[in-house]
Amino acid sequence: RTMGAAGPQLGQLKNGQDITLADGGVVKATDVVSPPQQGRSFAVLQDCYDASGAAHGCQGVDVLIHECTFEEGLHELALKKGHSTSKMAAQFAESVRCKRLVLTHF
Repeated sequence: RTMGAAGPQLGQLKNGQDITLADGGVVKATDVVSPPQQGRSFAVLQDCYDASGAAHGCQGVDVLIHECTFEEGLHELALKKGHSTSKMAAQFAESVRCKRLVLTHF
């Protein structure tokens, strides 16, 4: 915008197209637009003892934030209360091949 581009011209620049301004000046897309960057993905799973329904949406996420109320020794209590253990969360994270697992409980 500071170079005089407006409206649809901004979209053309974002798409890698050079534009000609009303005064005849040319703005090169490579001078004003950075190369595309890969986005990051994350998923948040709370109060779930069975996260299998979310597996498809969690495949390969960069960060998986997963509820973990109990340690594995309290597995039966976790199931009874509808929560996960740390081991359950880790196994799910491994199954969906997330890059990083964050354990939490609110």
